[in-house]
Order: sequence, then structure tokens, then C-alpha cells
Amino acid sequence: MKNKEKDKKENNIHLGFQDFGSRQDLENMKKNRFNKETTIDRDREELINNVKKLLEESKKRIKKYEERTIQANSLRKKGMILHDQKDFKGATELYLEGLQLCQEIGNIVGIVTFLDDLGTIDLYSKNYTAALQKYNEAYSLLSQEGLEDISLAQTILRNIQHINEIK
Repeated sequence: MKNKEKDKKENNIHLGFQDFGSRQDLENMKKNRFNKETTIDRDREELINNVKKLLEESKKRIKKYEERTIQANSLRKKGMILHDQKDFKGATELYLEGLQLCQEIGNIVGIVTFLDDLGTIDLYSKNYTAALQKYNEAYSLLSQEGLEDISLAQTILRNIQHINEIK
């Protein structure tokens, strides 16, 4: 009996009046704490890896956006040259291609700019209904984005007013 009490006392850890349980209880507590810390470390590592993946994906999207924007700007410049040379068909093709690029990447100002250019071709071709439709769509997009005060919006409004005076 004395051996059992002695074994029990040796297996229990006492500090002052508080009993902290057996050595096995402490070992289990250490294992649980280690498991929790390991889980937290794993979760933290997984989160960091997810953030890195998102960052890489964002960089790729930005690069694609920039490349498409450069392509669209080039198409617009070429279209403007054809427009100045009165090659409205060629200019329209380039503007439509640029419009499509801007729509694919969600470049609102690019979309509006191409709609304005296409509306101007319709205006010069005296296709007032089509021009008005493009100008209204362009201004509507700018309004939805809260960009009614930029100079492009003011230009579009003047074009709409001009068509309404002609009609």
C-alpha cells in the first residue's frame, strides 16, 4: 500500500497546494499544445501560400490588362489615321477590334473611347441614329462609373446635343 501511495505521489506534481495531476496528464497537455501549435503553423503556412498564389495571379492579370490596353491603344491610333484619310470602313474595323479588347479586360474608359470613335464615324456618315445609340451607351457607361465630369463625357454630351440639333 505504501508503494502505491509513493508511486502516486511521484507521478503527481505538486506546487504549493495545487495538484497538477499525473506526469501522464502533463505529457498529454504538452502533446495537445504541440498539436495545436503545429496546426496553427500549418494553417499560417497555407494562408501564406494562398496569398502568394493570389499575388501571382494578380500580377498575371495586371500584365494581361496592360498588354491588352497597349494593343487597344495601337488599334485606336491606326484607326485614327485611317479615319483622317476618310477610310471609315478600315477605321471602323480597327475600332471594333479595340472595343472588343477593352470589353474583354473591362477597361471602361477604353470602351467609351471606342464607342465615341465609332459614333463619330456614324456621325460623319450621317447615320445619326447609330451615332446617337453609341454616344448614349458611352455616356451611360461613364455615368455608371461616376465619371460624368471627365472631358470625354463632356465631348460625348456635345456630340449628342449636336445630333439632336441636326435631326
